[in-house]
Amino acid sequence: DHDYVIQLQEWLMREGLTFPSMPMDGGQPNYFTINGRAYPSTDTIRMKVGETLKVRFIGTNNGFIHPMHIHGGPFEVVARDGETMPESARFLADTVNVGPGQRYDVV
Repeated sequence: DHDYVIQLQEWLMREGLTFPSMPMDGGQPNYFTINGRAYPSTDTIRMKVGETLKVRFIGTNNGFIHPMHIHGGPFEVVARDGETMPESARFLADTVNVGPGQRYDVV
């Protein structure tokens, strides 16, 4: 019924400058955003009972593996890095660890 993309970003704010964090220079991120927004300014996904939601988590972050979850219960992992998983490989989870460049589709 619904598709929603969640892109994870990390930022380093230092001396009035803001830029994507790059761990190779020793700067560690001090802000994390979802679709460019920090909580509590993130989107609220509104649905009706019985509707299905597919979420794609995309790790556009540079150096961290971020544990992602959806409030409201577990989900089924149905695709990884753009490849749909066979039914026998799908699994229920509360959290998936999304690394740089990784994608997970969950229902």
